[in-house]
Amino acid sequence: MTKRTSLTLTEPQTQLLDRLGGGGALKDALTLWAVEHGLAPNVRSEAELLRLVVSVGIERIRELSLERGYEEVQEIYREENIYAELSALTAHVHGTPASRETM
Repeated sequence: MTKRTSLTLTEPQTQLLDRLGGGGALKDALTLWAVEHGLAPNVRSEAELLRLVVSVGIERIRELSLERGYEEVQEIYREENIYAELSALTAHVHGTPASRETM
């Protein structure tokens, strides 16, 4: 599904988009990100640039969400004191001895 939307940009946002569409380190970073994520790195229009920047933002939000989820799980493990159990299980699965700190 595609959606056409209208959006008003602030002056700083407009300036940043101009820099992203131009050259230099920002454009290089955006191009690298696009290639790493299997997207077309050659931006030929403002619409393509905006779609790419939105993709970067969405991906970053997903990453932050996952990090937050991992932090929550880690806190549960800490509260339940199951680090030692998890470490011992991991060591058993990998055939390595568990460290003394986790026992």
